Amino acid sequence: MIHTAKDWAKLLLVNAEKYYPDAEIPNLKLQYLMYLFQREYIRRFNKQAFFERIEAWDFGPCVPNVFYTYCGFGGMPIQLRYTRISDAYGKSSVIHDLTFPEVNCMMNVLESCRISFLALEERIKEH
Repeated sequence: MIHTAKDWAKLLLVNAEKYYPDAEIPNLKLQYLMYLFQREYIRRFNKQAFFERIEAWDFGPCVPNVFYTYCGFGGMPIQLRYTRISDAYGKSSVIHDLTFPEVNCMMNVLESCRISFLALEERIKEH
């Protein structure tokens, strides 16, 4: 089943908040995560995770409808305030349709980005 980019963005944010509580994800970082996730999903499953276009904007890759959904946060980290993933979606949850490889793909993107961002922060602190 194909999900919307908004579904995947919400799931990325909820999982990041749950498993990486120190991670701060503003909208621009979310856009980059969406791009990396789509790329990894295509590489692993030979199909798109979502059909919305990823556009090349001045500040990097962008899924416009996801960007505008969270643009109210400005440059601040996005705060969802869900205590459980099921709270984010309700009873007709998108997460019930996900397979383990799909979730694993998303978690690998989150982990690799976390490591990359931590390494970048360390390099910035050194200089």
